[in-house]
Amino acid sequence: MCGITGYISSSAHILVSDFYRAHRLIRHRGPDDEGFVMLNQGRQFHSYRGDETIDHFRKLPHLLTESTTNFIFGHRRLSILDITSKGHQPFLSDDGNYVITYNGEVYNYKNLRDELECKGYHFHSDSDTEVVLYSYVEWGKGCFAKFNGMWALAIYDKKKDEIILSRDRFGIKPLYYTITGNGSFCFGSELKFIRALDTSLDVINKNVVRNYLQSCFLNNTEETFFCNIKELEPAHLLILSKGRIEIEKYWSFTPQQTITDINEAVERFSLLFEDSVKQYIQSDVEVGALLSGGLDSNLIVGVMSKLGCKPQCFSAVFEDERFSEKKYIDESVQYYNLNAHYIYPNPTDFLKDSYDMMYHMEEPFRSLSAYSGFYIYKYMQMQTASVKVVLNGQGADELFGGYTNDYFVFFAELLLQGRISKFFREVHLFSKRRRIPFSLICRHILRACLFNNNFPEHCLSGITKTPLREYLRYEDRNSMAFGIEARVPFLDYRIVEFALSLSTSLKIDNFINKRIERISAAGTVVDYIINREDKMGFVSPQEMWQQTDLKRAFDEVFLTKKLSAITSMPIDPLLKEYDNYCSGKNENWGKIWRIYCLYKWEEML
Repeated sequence: MCGITGYISSSAHILVSDFYRAHRLIRHRGPDDEGFVMLNQGRQFHSYRGDETIDHFRKLPHLLTESTTNFIFGHRRLSILDITSKGHQPFLSDDGNYVITYNGEVYNYKNLRDELECKGYHFHSDSDTEVVLYSYVEWGKGCFAKFNGMWALAIYDKKKDEIILSRDRFGIKPLYYTITGNGSFCFGSELKFIRALDTSLDVINKNVVRNYLQSCFLNNTEETFFCNIKELEPAHLLILSKGRIEIEKYWSFTPQQTITDINEAVERFSLLFEDSVKQYIQSDVEVGALLSGGLDSNLIVGVMSKLGCKPQCFSAVFEDERFSEKKYIDESVQYYNLNAHYIYPNPTDFLKDSYDMMYHMEEPFRSLSAYSGFYIYKYMQMQTASVKVVLNGQGADELFGGYTNDYFVFFAELLLQGRISKFFREVHLFSKRRRIPFSLICRHILRACLFNNNFPEHCLSGITKTPLREYLRYEDRNSMAFGIEARVPFLDYRIVEFALSLSTSLKIDNFINKRIERISAAGTVVDYIINREDKMGFVSPQEMWQQTDLKRAFDEVFLTKKLSAITSMPIDPLLKEYDNYCSGKNENWGKIWRIYCLYKWEEML
C-alpha cells in the first residue's frame, strides 16, 4: 500500500521545497521508496528522486534541484507486489503520454494483463500499477468498473490534457482534493498533506462538527471536518479538464432478490469467498490476519489455512472477561494450530498513544474501539515486522445481516408483506433469545417500517454509507500509520453483488442471522464459533475507563474555558451534562467521549 500526492495549476507555481515538506508528512504510508514526476514547460515528463528513493534510481536528479513547478505527482511506496525496482512510482507509459500515481491493490490484475497482452500491450514488471495504467489507456474511464480491489489513484492523460482521479467502490482507500486559494488543484491520500500546502484551508466545518457531536454521523458525503477539503466519494471518478471539475459515478448496483435456493446460495458463496481469499493473499511479503471470536474473521483464517497459508494472527483482548473474546479465540487457535498474538489495549497506553492516534486519524472518531486496531498495528510493527499485509472481516455484517438492527428491518419487511404468523414467530424468538421486551422491539420495528423496510436496500446502504465508510477509514489510518496493508475480502465486489441478490430468508430465518455464512463455514470453522448467538466485535471497556483511569483527563477537558468555543455549545449545559454523567444521572458516555475527542483533536491542529 502507498500514499499519493499531487499539485496541478495552469499558472500558479508552487515551491518544490514546500511540496516536498508536505509530501513527507505521509511517509508512514510508504516507508520503502519515494518518487516524483514533473511536467516541464515543453510538456515533457521528468522523473525525480527524493531523500528516500531506492538506490536503483539514485542517478535521477533530486526534486529539490528544481525551484518551482506547476505540475508534480508524488508517491510513497509500501512494497507488497513486485518488490523490485520495477514497481517504482509514479509510473510513466512507454509513449510518454500518461503518468500514474497509485495507492492500492487490483486483485484481478493478472486476468486484465492477459486481456491487454492479447491486444498487443507489453509489460515490464509484475506489478499491478502497470496493468492499471494500460487498462486506462485501452478502456478509458470504463476501466475502473473492471477492477476488483481497493484503490485511490491519479492519472494524467497528456493527449486530452486531463487529470483523472478514481477511488474504489467502497472507499477502502482514501482520496482527498481541494482547489487552493490561488486556484490550483491538489490531491492526496491524507488531509495533512493538503493542509500543509495551504494553511488557509484549516477552516473547520461546523456542520460536520455538529453532526459528529449530535449523532456521530461521519464519512457519509464528500464533506470533511475542513470546509474547503473534499473527499472523493467511493465508486466515483473526478475529471479535471480546462480548469473544470466533473465528478461521475462509475459503479452502482440495484439489489434484487433473485437468489432464493439455499443450496445454490451456499455453493456460490463458498466458491466466491474462497476465490476472493485466494486473490487477497497474493503478496510478495508475509500475510497475517486479524482474529476475533466472531464468524467473519474465523472464516477468513479457515479459508486461508485451507489454501495452505497459515497466517500469524493478531487479536485484541482485555483482562476484564466481560469485554474479551479470548475464550473464543483460544478455541480457534487450537483448532487451526495458529501462531497467535494476544494484544491487551489499556487506558494507560491510550493516554500515551492518544496524540499519535489522533494525528493519524486526522478527524475525530466515534469511540475507543478504534484504539484496539491502532494498538494491534503498533504491536505488529514493533514485534512482527515480517507481516506487512493482514486480512480482516470488515463488511460481512453489513452484507449478511450481522447487526441487531438488521432484525428489525427483517421484521418490518415481514409485516409489510402481510406474513403475520411468520412475523410474530420471529419476533417471539428474538425477544426470548435476546431478552428484549416486546414493547421495545415494537418501537424499533415501527421506525424500520417508516424509514427502512426493504432489506436489500438496507444492506446496500450499510455497505455504501456510514458506518462502514467510517470503519474503513479507521482501518486505513490505523494500519498505514505503521506501514501495514489491511485487506477486506468480504468487500470483493463480486461477493457484495451476490449478497445483495439474496432473498432475506437466506440471511435471517428462525432467529439465525448470517445463515449463508454459517452454513458455508461448516467444516472450516470450529462449531463453537459458528453457533455463537452473541456479537461483540472490536469493543473496549470504554465506559468503565472514562469513569476511572481516564477521568482525570476528561475532567481537565471539561473544566477548560475553551470548550464552548470549540464545540459551539454554551458552556453551562455542557458542564451540567458532564456533572450528570459523572454522578450517574446521564449514561450518554458516547457523547461525552465525542466532546473530549473533538477538543483533543482541535488542540492538536
